[in-house]
Amino acid sequence: MPCNNSEKFSAAMLEFIKNSEKLAPAEDNPCLKGSIEKICGLLGIAELEVVYNIPDKANTLFLQNDTFSVFSRDDRDESRPFTIVKRHEDGCVSNYSVYPYKDSGEWDSEDKSRIDTFISALYLVNDRIRIAAVAEKFAVMDNKMELYNLRYFMKRAGEMFATGEIGEYCACRFNISQLSVINSKLGRDGGTQIMKRYVYGLRDIIGEGGFVSRLGGDHFVALFKKNKKEEVIRHLSGVVLPTEFRGIEELFVSAHAGYYDIDSCCRSPYEIMEAVTIAEIASRYSHGVPYAEFNDELKKRSEAKKMLESLFYEAIDKEEFLVYYQPKVNLIDYTISGAEALCRWQHNDELVPPFRFIPILEQSHNICVLDFYMLEHVCKDMRRWQDSGLPLVKVSVNLSRMHLGDEGLAERITEIIDKYDIPHEYIEIELTETTTDVDFKELKKIVSSLHSVDISTSVDDFGVGYSSLNLIRDLPWNVLKIDKSFLPDDGDENKKEKSVMLKYVISMAQELGLECIVEGVESPEQVELLKNCGCFRAQGYFFDKPLPVSVFYRKLLDGGKYEP
Repeated sequence: MPCNNSEKFSAAMLEFIKNSEKLAPAEDNPCLKGSIEKICGLLGIAELEVVYNIPDKANTLFLQNDTFSVFSRDDRDESRPFTIVKRHEDGCVSNYSVYPYKDSGEWDSEDKSRIDTFISALYLVNDRIRIAAVAEKFAVMDNKMELYNLRYFMKRAGEMFATGEIGEYCACRFNISQLSVINSKLGRDGGTQIMKRYVYGLRDIIGEGGFVSRLGGDHFVALFKKNKKEEVIRHLSGVVLPTEFRGIEELFVSAHAGYYDIDSCCRSPYEIMEAVTIAEIASRYSHGVPYAEFNDELKKRSEAKKMLESLFYEAIDKEEFLVYYQPKVNLIDYTISGAEALCRWQHNDELVPPFRFIPILEQSHNICVLDFYMLEHVCKDMRRWQDSGLPLVKVSVNLSRMHLGDEGLAERITEIIDKYDIPHEYIEIELTETTTDVDFKELKKIVSSLHSVDISTSVDDFGVGYSSLNLIRDLPWNVLKIDKSFLPDDGDENKKEKSVMLKYVISMAQELGLECIVEGVESPEQVELLKNCGCFRAQGYFFDKPLPVSVFYRKLLDGGKYEP
């Protein structure tokens, strides 16, 4: 039976309290475990078992076990438990059951009082440990998706570096394609459920040893064994998922993803995140597949992007970006009827062509800054021309797709034009075709807003992108700018077919009240074809390449006339 020495019990309890200051379970705290064993020995306890009764099963996320043994010996008498119940503020109930030795006597009231004191202290310690465990879990969990977060990714990847196992893993960062379209079809709740199914499906493929973390919104990052990579790519490239929302039975879901086979050159979780971020951005611009692999070429491109971004605002301030004007020609009298404003970058005595900086700027809202810069400089030029007595011609300015969703875009454009007192009819805004229904709706808002303030708009590169007839039927465009891919040349095998298509596109557009212009005209034969098709406006190297502002101004002064 238990020892009745109060001093020994008190000393053991003081030792227990001291050893419990470290917030760790007894199995991870040898000193605490030793104190528990000593007290159980003094009190004649052969086994101490705790059973958590958890009404809300969601809380099991934060518990290692529902039932566990704190202390146990082989000679326990399971027929004579003494149970003390403790109730938690969150509704959980803890049942502490103690069992005496076999063939021992009954605990008296003093024994039970000491056991109750011990259990109360143990309950407080367990609660502290439990609360600390909950706080730690919350710190590394995205509770909405019930996935780990970025903090966990960095912590776990750091542990893998420390153990040397990180080289066995591959990482990927991905974002779900067209989630806004999914939400519009299924509603936000339905979209969230589909996103969960998609990501949980990936988690099942990854299995033990790997994990998925949510970065926010529809952006995620994952670590998984390299032998799982092909399965992961197949899943993220697109799967059909069942859905019971809004009468839709199934939906195709895919993602843009960037992959990195972690190698010996990688030194930290931050380098992993940088690599997969670079690859994921590249995946949005890759052709044919919705993913990209991090490699030396991507690394160089990323370094070039960083360099450009570091120089961009200084170049804006120094006005290093120049406006070049490519004439648009009237094929009836071969005079300049307008121009397209194109950007060149004069940097360190080098004229940088647009293909070296425009695609990089289009990966961020920097392209929007450049678009407004170009519009302002065009208006400055036109104000100067008009003040010198030169008749104005209409100038078109390109706007990137990145402006889609900007509710104040039309107002901003109008403010710039009106600042220089340029009549609205002399400015044309060129917008490229869209790729999704959602983009289409945003494009319609922009075109309609500009139409309402008498600023004309044109569809740039028609025939390259979405190419829906709704694009020219449902939007109040002024001009259809047909891509050069419709123009046949001498080397074309499908010359006749292209000519027929060009003729009918022009005819259809004109029937809808749109003015037509074809870009990329490079030969007299193409000029004659356009005239035969009833299109009398053209742009291309046959007439002129993009010209510096001073050269274009002189051409206008000289009458802007070309030889037929």
